[in-house]
Amino acid sequence: MYATKPEELIARLETFASAEPEVAREMFHDSRDRKWYPAQESLSDLNGKFEIDQRKMISVDYRPFDRRTIYNNQLLGDFLRPELQRTWGPSNSCFYTLPYGVGAGPALWCYGCLPDNNSFRGSYGGYAFPLYDRRIGPDASNIAPVLIASLGEAYGQPVAAEDIFDAILALLSAKSYTRLYAEDLEDVFPHIPFPATHAVFIRAVEIGREIRAVESFARDPAAAYRPPSFCRIASEPSGPVAAITYRDDAIALCEDGSGQITGIPQSVWDFSVSGYYVLRRWIDGRKGLPANLALMREFRDVAARIAELIHWFDSADIVLTDTLAHTLTREELGFPAPPQEDA
Repeated sequence: MYATKPEELIARLETFASAEPEVAREMFHDSRDRKWYPAQESLSDLNGKFEIDQRKMISVDYRPFDRRTIYNNQLLGDFLRPELQRTWGPSNSCFYTLPYGVGAGPALWCYGCLPDNNSFRGSYGGYAFPLYDRRIGPDASNIAPVLIASLGEAYGQPVAAEDIFDAILALLSAKSYTRLYAEDLEDVFPHIPFPATHAVFIRAVEIGREIRAVESFARDPAAAYRPPSFCRIASEPSGPVAAITYRDDAIALCEDGSGQITGIPQSVWDFSVSGYYVLRRWIDGRKGLPANLALMREFRDVAARIAELIHWFDSADIVLTDTLAHTLTREELGFPAPPQEDA
């Protein structure tokens, strides 16, 4: 269902559409709700000629910094989550996280395309929290109205839903958040502390806005994080992407040692989300593909995004510390206190 490039997916669909029954069944992997024959039939016109609807070729966020293409046909894929798609509308942003076992690193990730079910860490599913609910209206926020009103009252001025979204992203992206609350996060969703002062809130908004822009591919990574020596292409590739070994800040994409990229910082190579090593897994997902210069430039872009994100996560640590020093209570945020357990 997923491909790194649209043309790769189209070629795969065309192969499936023309395959003999036994081959098609093996390619498709029947599930309880989806069978190979209706899926194959949906890819042909009335004359039996291969046909797809280009409008269904959509970009999706498969994993952190790994955007792929999917053919959005309900007959071809299980659990394409039509309700989330209706909520998403033509465009949106969302948090993605786990209900427990978040692990080390950011407690959530922000996506600008529909997320895969396992998009947080590559396993264990997860939950999407979109900024907007397009089922209700084009600008209908998914942030609780009581929270918007209570923050406005606490700060003495109106607060926008998008600012709340960005502040949450900053506070829960702080590396110290998952360290401080590691035990609690084994069993529950991340909980959000809100700063008592407007100035700290605005700092969180500003940091979160930058994190969202980087994570969702809304802008290129800043030039400061991709100097000439950073992820420098040292030799042209001469084959497909092979198994990668990282040594002395460098890798070679091809089995014969060509396609060498140097100047990869250890911190960038080791960057992970809940145990999912983002840059390593990005390469793993492209094994066997041509290791051309276009792919190498994509690699450099992802690495630069990670480098910039490390900076913003450090900034988020500082604003989280200031938030925890003076935090609004649940009552001040308009929510009742949780029931107390009997002693």
